[in-house]
Amino acid sequence: MEMDRLSQDKRWLFNENMRLEHEKKELEEERKLFDIQKELILKQKNKYAFIQGQLEAEKMLYDRKWQELDNERRKLELEREKFLDEQQKLKKLINDEKRRIDAIGTDADPKLFFKGIRNGADLRKRYKELTKIFHPDNACGSAEVIAAINEEYEALKRYYIG
Repeated sequence: MEMDRLSQDKRWLFNENMRLEHEKKELEEERKLFDIQKELILKQKNKYAFIQGQLEAEKMLYDRKWQELDNERRKLELEREKFLDEQQKLKKLINDEKRRIDAIGTDADPKLFFKGIRNGADLRKRYKELTKIFHPDNACGSAEVIAAINEEYEALKRYYIG
């Protein structure tokens, strides 16, 4: 009986040893699978970190470019405002000049054109200015006014220049 008992114990130990060996192999296979899964997860994590870095770099570049575009837009707006101001000033000058010319009219006395002239240099300068303004090719120009200016200029030229 003791022999029987011993034989049963040996069998049980053998079976238990076999079961443990089998579970050990299964655990090793599970560990290998776990290590493979862990490695895949680490690769995915590294890939995610790399993509995250790329996105941050692109976001910084985008923000910088947006800032540059916004600065350029502001500069353009300032230039536009300056241009509009200058345009308004020029329109005002043109309107003032038209009013002045209209006030002078075509029947104006040419002596008024050269009023205040004291020397030959001033005479030439005023003559050039007047011919630019009243030239017949200009919108405000007139052949009669130019003829009157030329007559007065010739008379004053003899007096101041000789």
